Amino acid sequence: MGANDEVGNCLGLTLLYNVLAQRFGLKVRAVQLEDAFGLGPHVLTVLYVAGRSIDIENGFPHGFDYRGHLENSQRQEWGDRELIADIYHSVANSLFEQAKLESALESYDKAITLNPEYTKARLNKGIVLVELGRFEEAREWLEK
Repeated sequence: MGANDEVGNCLGLTLLYNVLAQRFGLKVRAVQLEDAFGLGPHVLTVLYVAGRSIDIENGFPHGFDYRGHLENSQRQEWGDRELIADIYHSVANSLFEQAKLESALESYDKAITLNPEYTKARLNKGIVLVELGRFEEAREWLEK
């Protein structure tokens, strides 16, 4: 592969890195940023070792100890449940774009089960319910 070849998105790469790191007994978490690089939501790994934290930008060839996100005011740490919830949310968004509304609803529900405070998943569930004509149920999700 060349230096410019993409190998995956930030979510998949962060999940892979975190799982492998945990298998080796390392303490890692995910960091979620609502906007990174001016491109929208982004996740990366944070490694805790020797009393300090090290950001790992999984999409960069030299992303170990990346310092570009340290001062981001929207920085939020996620555990495994929140990271997996984001995967279900991404799957649901893809299903929604394909007009597979019932399947999208199931994936949003899985995301919300794993992370009940996941606002985007809750709102998107409400939007799917509107699309399905389930207005009263949608109102409950959109007003929470």
